[in-house]
Amino acid sequence: EWIYPFFGYHNGDYYHTDNLIDGIKETVWVSMYKNFKKNIIFLEHGSKLHPKNLIIVNGNRESKKEYYNYSRVNIASLTICKYFKKKYIIIRKKIEFRDNFATKKIFIPITIILKGRIWIRMKVKSIYPGRKYKNLAVSDFYFEY
Repeated sequence: EWIYPFFGYHNGDYYHTDNLIDGIKETVWVSMYKNFKKNIIFLEHGSKLHPKNLIIVNGNRESKKEYYNYSRVNIASLTICKYFKKKYIIIRKKIEFRDNFATKKIFIPITIILKGRIWIRMKVKSIYPGRKYKNLAVSDFYFEY
């Protein structure tokens, strides 16, 4: 259960940020920024279930043509944060995406999967440039339980 789909650059984005968390790969969020370094995605998740993996669906999945028309994430820094027993548990990872239709699966360590809220921050470091548009597209974030 996602609590907040996105903080920050919400109002100017071309496609609604709810598309990041709707569970439908064919819906997409597209940033308004042509400079990918301005793209930071913040998500907050709260659930009684224990997630095992975070799945990120990169690019515009409306079609293969659209996938390559928009920019996609190449490298990003991912921070997963959990507040538990009056302290923060923070995991930082560098993640790399292949430029294909595969999803990115990120294992959530046992120290972070305790009940309650989890905050996720993804900062884009580099992109695969789109053939037609410079704007970054990401289709979905979801957890496997």
